[in-house]
Amino acid sequence: MISINENLPSSAPQSYWIKSGKYAVLASRCLSPGQCDAATSGTLHLTTFSPGKGATGEYELHFQDGRVERDSFNAAWHVAKHLMCG
Repeated sequence: MISINENLPSSAPQSYWIKSGKYAVLASRCLSPGQCDAATSGTLHLTTFSPGKGATGEYELHFQDGRVERDSFNAAWHVAKHLMCG
């Protein structure tokens, strides 16, 4: 899961850096149900971006166990109806 929480682009290309302790872009992986790990660092590059429709691009995520996950994506737009903070 990767989420952009502030500074959405008006167009692409656009790059973001994922940094531990910063909340502009968050990323995590769940290797098994209920056991999720936050990325400690990484990059997100949007190749295309269409507000209300979706985006394409690439990501590279670094995790505390030393693993690196990278891939390309084609994502649909999603706005959460319910937001929980804690």
